[in-house]
Amino acid sequence: MPPEHRFPHYHSFAHRAANWLGFSYDETSPEWVHPVMHLVLLLAPALLAISAARLLGRAVHLRLARSTSRPVTHTTVSIIGLDRNLISHILQTTRRQQFFLLFLSLSLLPVLYLSLELPKQIVNNVLSKSHAPLSLLGYNLTATQHLAVLSGVFLLAITLNGVGKYLLNVLKGRLAERCLRRLRLLIYCHWRKQIGQPRKSELPQILGPEAEPIGGFAADLVALPVTQGGTLLTILLFMFIQDPILGAAALTVLPLQLFLLPYLQRILNRLSRERI
Repeated sequence: MPPEHRFPHYHSFAHRAANWLGFSYDETSPEWVHPVMHLVLLLAPALLAISAARLLGRAVHLRLARSTSRPVTHTTVSIIGLDRNLISHILQTTRRQQFFLLFLSLSLLPVLYLSLELPKQIVNNVLSKSHAPLSLLGYNLTATQHLAVLSGVFLLAITLNGVGKYLLNVLKGRLAERCLRRLRLLIYCHWRKQIGQPRKSELPQILGPEAEPIGGFAADLVALPVTQGGTLLTILLFMFIQDPILGAAALTVLPLQLFLLPYLQRILNRLSRERI
């Protein structure tokens, strides 16, 4: 018995979803279209929702476990000016720089979308045989002039994108150095106030290699998720605007990544702890 007869509601829902997205198929379509549409429109979104709910539940569970865990019995060192929460300390000391990084990261997203849209406009509207004259500032542009204008705008968009990424990296480097300078100064002042200055040999190790990753983390705290997540959302938005089915097909790889990457990350963390 064909699947559409065994699961009529499931099959009809896939057809309605495809029609709503502007893609229609029926029994005359190739056989491979039906399972692909079911995977793209039903199975992949369901797995994505389950994966997101699983990750959210795990994050809430870890948060509750940390808040309800018993306090640590060993003595912790308190340094004046250094918050016990690293993220809170970074946001308090670099709030202004983080705002500039956030603004610059968000400003790159429209330029990215423009760099994706312009090649499509050049191919579909300028290089096609059915090119219509374009009126710009009262002047009628020919196909060659239209191509030159769009190519210039495309070159400008790519240049702005490159300059924006360069400025973003420069600001991230400055933020990392300032955060490290403040952190090292606090640690050094705390060490100088100790009686007898014990363990003098450990101070260069703490101020050098052990504190270095904190600067990179401070620089990427806001800029990295906004840049990477915004790039992903911008590309998905562009794909959904061009063809909703193509955008839905691009989302089918996310459930596999959400299942596989946390598992691999836990293995990497375990090996890192064993090495340390």
